[in-house]
Amino acid sequence: MTTPSDGHPSPDRDLTDQAGAVTGATRTLASFGIVSDRTRDQTGAINAAVERAKAQGIGTILGEAQAVYAHKGPLRLDGIAFDGRGCTLRATSPDQGTVFLSGKGTALRNVRLTGTSTKRGTQLTHCGLVVTASGFSISDVRIDADGAAKGFAGSGAMFFGAHDGSVARLRVEDTRADGIHVTHGSEDLSFMNCSVFASGDDGFAVVSYFGDGRTCRNIATKDLVVADAHARGLSIVGGQAIHHLRPRISRSSAAAIYVCSEDSFDTFGVRDWWIRDFTASQCVTGIGLARDFAQPIILLSGRDRPARLGISSSVQDVSDGEIAGQVIGMGDRAACALDSNSAQLNRIRYALKLNHIRGPHAAGYATLLGGRDCSGFIDIQECDGVPFILSARMTGTHSYERLTATDTRMANPRLTDNIHGDGARHFTWLHIDLVGLTDAPGEALGGDIDLKRTSWGQFHFNGQNLPSPARPR
Repeated sequence: MTTPSDGHPSPDRDLTDQAGAVTGATRTLASFGIVSDRTRDQTGAINAAVERAKAQGIGTILGEAQAVYAHKGPLRLDGIAFDGRGCTLRATSPDQGTVFLSGKGTALRNVRLTGTSTKRGTQLTHCGLVVTASGFSISDVRIDADGAAKGFAGSGAMFFGAHDGSVARLRVEDTRADGIHVTHGSEDLSFMNCSVFASGDDGFAVVSYFGDGRTCRNIATKDLVVADAHARGLSIVGGQAIHHLRPRISRSSAAAIYVCSEDSFDTFGVRDWWIRDFTASQCVTGIGLARDFAQPIILLSGRDRPARLGISSSVQDVSDGEIAGQVIGMGDRAACALDSNSAQLNRIRYALKLNHIRGPHAAGYATLLGGRDCSGFIDIQECDGVPFILSARMTGTHSYERLTATDTRMANPRLTDNIHGDGARHFTWLHIDLVGLTDAPGEALGGDIDLKRTSWGQFHFNGQNLPSPARPR
């Protein structure tokens, strides 16, 4: 994993050279007596060929272009490269069709993995690809369904304790679980130009469970595409140094971006993360979810528990992050554009443009601002409901150099303000320079700004200090 001058991990290392290199001698599957056959189980023959090749010092096994090799059991690539040259590895069992990459220096390229299933599975053997290797490379691999049925019962690609690997042009489709799932303390992984379509759960997920005993670290993606995920598009649920550059997320059933520490799955907190130059379009469609489902397009939330990240005074929070990009439109069932309503959301920098935030569930608010010591700017165009609500759990020092709201439509008759204090009680300084709001700053207790339910703090709007509500006794 290369590290540029700003100290952040980067997916920009030369993936082509690493993924395209051929080390040592090569042998074809045909030289081991393995030929194209889409029905006959060749699990044993392929695994035996791998072991023989390693014993002979063979570095790479080659498939045959356009060939289909059926396998009823798991295939295991350990410390060897497999270049499919356009072939397909066809899993005929929904419970045992995984390709495992393990060992050091393992490579997989130019191959299609197909599977089929009737229900979701939760074991590693339900996944299309499971990577536990170190120093590995994956390039030009497609994982999808065999025919019209749904594809693999688990995740398309599972990175389970994987280390020091590069992944380029991995395409995952039609899984019953997450498209790409990174977990179990995986470290130093880069993903470039990867894509996920129609995953049964999250599109691309980094998850660090406390039970694993370690967090995922130094995970970077560049130009990731996620479309039609049946849950969240992009999720970070525990981890350190998780960085996404230019992700494009569209039509996710739930939130487009989800950065959280979860009680239900007992995950670590999230530290030193950023998502830059993202685009989320027409997300939170609610497709396949409960009829009353509603979730923000962007959801950030921590929790007030020990973070267990090696910092004794920390909490299990979402901290030291940056999220910058734009939201374009929304699905019919979205609740709002941004919800950061936890007091354990610390030092987040926003640079957001939210466009055309409409829908029956957006009547309450477009942006709920909470957390501690956050900053940045948020521009909203065409939204239903209150553009900005100050959460009751807002604490610390906040500085927003620009909040804009144009063409707002208040669907809730009880909330008619562009900025509304929703019982915020404990923040010490709020600095907001308003752009595009019509009423003068002096009308802070009515019109565009309503802080009646906000108990105390110092307020600065458009270069003027405003009277603060009385501090609670």
